[in-house]
Amino acid sequence: MAFTASLTATSETAQDIAAAFTKFKDPLFEHATEITALIAELWAITSALLELNTAQNDPLHYRRRGRIENEQHTALLSLEYTFKDIQRLFGGLARPIYNSVRETYQAVWENIHDHFLDEGGITLVRRLEYYRMFLIDITAIIQGSVTHISCLGFV
Repeated sequence: MAFTASLTATSETAQDIAAAFTKFKDPLFEHATEITALIAELWAITSALLELNTAQNDPLHYRRRGRIENEQHTALLSLEYTFKDIQRLFGGLARPIYNSVRETYQAVWENIHDHFLDEGGITLVRRLEYYRMFLIDITAIIQGSVTHISCLGFV
């Protein structure tokens, strides 16, 4: 299936971003709870992507894959754009304009927070939750356990 490489690559990107957010916890100890929630969502997305990949490659589910191909493609593109935005914003760590590590991480953290609030009106962790729920629903449709995407009511 055409999405297999993309699912694997996207899951690896989620892991890389989770690892990068781990580095925020020490300098921004007061945001440790939020940072941990982001890391958890990124790992949950990794799991959801790998489960979707497994479902897609199961010959028992071949007939149902086409039903959600457009939705899956759109969701993956959107997730990849979100990841690219995060990676771009991480670039501020490589070009520090502040005197301390803490100030640099704080500025990048605030830029990430503000970017996603400005762009979609929700926090990054909430956006990641939506992606995870959507991926789980797509997998359930392929597996035949549901017939429609139920998380759309949350968006």
